[in-house]
Amino acid sequence: MDQKTLEALQALAAKLGTTAEYLWTVLVRQARLSLIADLILIGCLTVALAAIFRQMRLLRARFTEMMQRNQDPMIEYFAAFGLWLLIVACVGIGLSLIPDLMTKIFNPEYWAFRQILEAMKGTK
Repeated sequence: MDQKTLEALQALAAKLGTTAEYLWTVLVRQARLSLIADLILIGCLTVALAAIFRQMRLLRARFTEMMQRNQDPMIEYFAAFGLWLLIVACVGIGLSLIPDLMTKIFNPEYWAFRQILEAMKGTK
């Protein structure tokens, strides 16, 4: 940690009524807790994707059945489109978490430093 970082950390710690060393330790520990929360979110997204793909399979069977009976499957088209939008959203959210996850895993100190910088921006 360089001198500027230490000064920023001490200023933030003074505003919070604690010491810089304690604040730094808490922030590094928070990186690990935040990592666990992100992994839980990714697990939930994975379960959601599995459920969406199951629904897609059921929708495909229903679509085939309707085509065999010469019925118009317009609702199924809209449902399939909606499911594809959900897939794109889940994958997009999951992919957006990757850079932050890598930082929390391999360099929690940098994550803590970014949190300090964001807090300093908010207090000015």
